Amino acid sequence: VSAQVLPGQGLQKRVKLPDHDRGGTGRLRSLLTGDSMEPQGPGRMLVRGVRLETYAYNDGQRIVDLIIEAPECLFDARTRIASSSGPMTATRAGGDLSLKGVGFEWQQQTLRLVVHNDVRTILKQRLSIEREEVE
Repeated sequence: VSAQVLPGQGLQKRVKLPDHDRGGTGRLRSLLTGDSMEPQGPGRMLVRGVRLETYAYNDGQRIVDLIIEAPECLFDARTRIASSSGPMTATRAGGDLSLKGVGFEWQQQTLRLVVHNDVRTILKQRLSIEREEVE
């Protein structure tokens, strides 16, 4: 006999859903956090107040690489996929890339983000100008 979770039951606050490298390092690759999470069926959860961070490592030190935010998403624990039909934003931590769109799918295992509609991308590339000294 399996227990059925009804909407409104099992509400959790301030949730964290980490994804670690399974290739031997055990490093944290990404972290999905939310203000609240509510079960939606076997292995599926509605996460509200979504913030997803991906990480890179520099000399063993973890740094935030990409930040994705959305009002809510559906997270499937079996496939490790977060998806939403609502608005979202994504920003590189250095500020050189930001995008907005409506509807997304985040594949936690492959670190792949697909934005479905109304995508607006802003690239900020820093220009470096080399100066020659004249003697």
